Amino acid sequence: MAALLYPEHTAGPLTVTLVYPELEQPARIEASDLEAAAADHTVVDAVVPGETARHRTTFTLRQVEQLHQLYHLLETTIGVDKVDILLSGRRLPLARELWLPLVWTLRS
Repeated sequence: MAALLYPEHTAGPLTVTLVYPELEQPARIEASDLEAAAADHTVVDAVVPGETARHRTTFTLRQVEQLHQLYHLLETTIGVDKVDILLSGRRLPLARELWLPLVWTLRS
């Protein structure tokens, strides 16, 4: 909607990034398949000693089904409180409560 109202301020297509810690097997195998299908996936080394590396997996709106599958996998294996959600690279209020349900409406 913002692209229609303010085309000069739009930086590009909306992306959704999930940031989460390393997963244990067998969820790690399933997650790696979904990460490979993502628009971008990077692993950021732990900054604080004792923490694990964090995965940053970015999806476009055309990849909403893979995004949903990875989010559901994370939700059931580690819990949503350990998953950060970025919209176009930024933390936004109510990302989990408002924006993700809106993105889910794009699923076929």
